[in-house]
Amino acid sequence: MSNFKLSGYVKYLETQNFDNLSKSNLATHLLHNRLRFKWNVIPKMTIQAEVRNRVFWGTSVESNPYFVQYLSNSNDFLNLSAAWLEQSGWVGYSNIDRLFVDWKGKNQNVRIGRQRINWGISSIWNPNDIFNAYNFLDVDYEERPGSDAIKYQRNWENLSSLDVVYARTGKSGSIAAAKYFFNKWNFDFQAIAGKYQEVGTFGIGFAGSWGDAGLKGEIQHYLNSVSILAQTNATLGIDYMFSKGWYVSSAYLYNSLGIAEPLNFGQSINLNLSSRNLMPTKHNVLLMGSKQLSPLSTFSLTSIYAPGTKLLIGMPSFSYSLSNQMELNLFWQSFWMSYQSEFRSISNVLLGRIRWSF
Repeated sequence: MSNFKLSGYVKYLETQNFDNLSKSNLATHLLHNRLRFKWNVIPKMTIQAEVRNRVFWGTSVESNPYFVQYLSNSNDFLNLSAAWLEQSGWVGYSNIDRLFVDWKGKNQNVRIGRQRINWGISSIWNPNDIFNAYNFLDVDYEERPGSDAIKYQRNWENLSSLDVVYARTGKSGSIAAAKYFFNKWNFDFQAIAGKYQEVGTFGIGFAGSWGDAGLKGEIQHYLNSVSILAQTNATLGIDYMFSKGWYVSSAYLYNSLGIAEPLNFGQSINLNLSSRNLMPTKHNVLLMGSKQLSPLSTFSLTSIYAPGTKLLIGMPSFSYSLSNQMELNLFWQSFWMSYQSEFRSISNVLLGRIRWSF
């Protein structure tokens, strides 16, 4: 068995963005390559690196002089990105979003470097995922962002574990936290406490079964500089698999600092999602259903509604497996909102993608 492994994929993604307020249509073409390098140095130690290489072109690139700036991850402490092409409406951009050394002992694990720290336990929204939350509207980044961090994990035989993590987060400071995970009454529980940039944070999460349905929840509190509760993010979700192959799930998300009123003239909504801003609206309800139509194809429909703001997002998708290495995906994102006392369609996004893995 070789100690070195190379894998990855090549994808082409076309995005058509229809803005119904400005009556404009912007197109983005993306050629996306990912390379994964894994080297088993010794039986207990692995070095892993993953590189994203992307080339963008289209009217959205031509019309936005700050396009490159939006590609960088503000969570990164080390600058491992480079724009190597910026001319005539074309942008070439590469970044290393995984680069770590991993050591595994009998009951311990230490990982140092840029890594994905996944503390979320719920299926939809993850308030407990304080290190690197992801934007669910970004359908082309299934790996999700990483963090420049040091992580220590200790495991016990009763399915409990302790994670201690310190991460640097760009110009925003650092995140240092501990998570204790354990199983009780056939439920998984976790408790989290630490410091998020300049404020304290603590939370809990759980996952288990309620009859034949899955039940999951998370809550995360943030304190201000004088140890007074400043923000709470909480979610509760339930999912169920029917005998004929339909999978359905629903979830509720609460953001105490979110918008709860209809937008005024000229007011916009911030969909640049982060660990503290999982949704910009205070109350959010999600419903999702998916069905495997055949061994090669799957259809799903997701809807998110925010009462008060009256934001509605509809997201149908379809996937088809062309071969063991090639897949075709279609996505539609439709945004509706109460705007100037009228509930109307704000924008629509059509995405088509083909992917070849190796």
